[in-house]
Amino acid sequence: MTLSYRGLKYESPAVRVNNNIGITAKYRGITYRKQPRTFLERQVCALRYRGLTYNSVRFQ
Repeated sequence: MTLSYRGLKYESPAVRVNNNIGITAKYRGITYRKQPRTFLERQVCALRYRGLTYNSVRFQ
């Protein structure tokens, strides 16, 4: 992959990322596997403060 920074071009090796890798952990002697989240849910809340209404975005 050819990249450029402040007019200088350089080559960078491509990095492969496997998104299906989970985390294996051990808690109190029990081994479990946790999968990473694939998406975030967007939640918009209509709030009111001192008579003004505004929207707050919350990701879960």
